[in-house]
Amino acid sequence: DSNDAARHGNIVAICDIDENNLGKAAAKWPKAKKFFDYRKMIEEMADSADAVTVSTPDHNHAPASALALKAGLNCFTQKPLTHSIEEARVLGNLAKKHGVKSQMGNQGTASSNLRHSAALLKGGVVGDVKEVHVWT
Repeated sequence: DSNDAARHGNIVAICDIDENNLGKAAAKWPKAKKFFDYRKMIEEMADSADAVTVSTPDHNHAPASALALKAGLNCFTQKPLTHSIEEARVLGNLAKKHGVKSQMGNQGTASSNLRHSAALLKGGVVGDVKEVHVWT
């Protein structure tokens, strides 16, 4: 998620409860502030960030996304967006109320490897392709 987000802007903060994962991310983005708690990150960084990518465990997608939207941050959330229709409606209403965008996606479809493969196919590098199957 962060790798693809970094192609379009600056990573100003990173968060992970796992110290090893956070360390790996910190090595890629040494200028980014580091957090173990996404709530603290959103609270401290809302005024200096434009958007967040939510890639927490599934059960926490809606609460983390709601907090980001309430803070006025655009939010890209990994699938599943929510665990209920009601949670999805809440997120939609929060985005509208705070004038920000909310999107649910599968980062696998946005990966640099997939984009590179598509460019190779479009460029005719592998010949005349009749059909492609992709799973993430």
